[in-house]
Amino acid sequence: MKGLILCLFGFSVNVSADLLLYSDSDKFYGCLDCHKFNGTSVCNKFGTFGNRYSAQSLWSKHGIGNPSTGDSPFSTDGPGLKVQDEEGNSRGYLSRSHTGTTDFRKLLNKLWDSTEGDHDEMRNIFCE
Repeated sequence: MKGLILCLFGFSVNVSADLLLYSDSDKFYGCLDCHKFNGTSVCNKFGTFGNRYSAQSLWSKHGIGNPSTGDSPFSTDGPGLKVQDEEGNSRGYLSRSHTGTTDFRKLLNKLWDSTEGDHDEMRNIFCE
């Protein structure tokens, strides 16, 4: 969705293009702001990147969503995931740690705290 503004808990992140998630080793982890029916969306319950049972989903506590994994956006120690637009321009890091881009970090920390780390509930709130 072009021109989307992600807004959660009073924080907004202006988006001018689809935001894509990658590990530092350039493994793809989905589209952060694509329509929820897009196959690469982190909000597609039936897709690889939005399914709570997929190791490639933010919402899997046994996959990239596991906070003890350095690449996990929910880790307070690791780098999290790189955020890039469709042209490959860096938009920072999606992470709860100090390496996370300020708006993303605040959003993730509020999301984590309000759900006590419940991956299903975080997904429901984020994807509404």
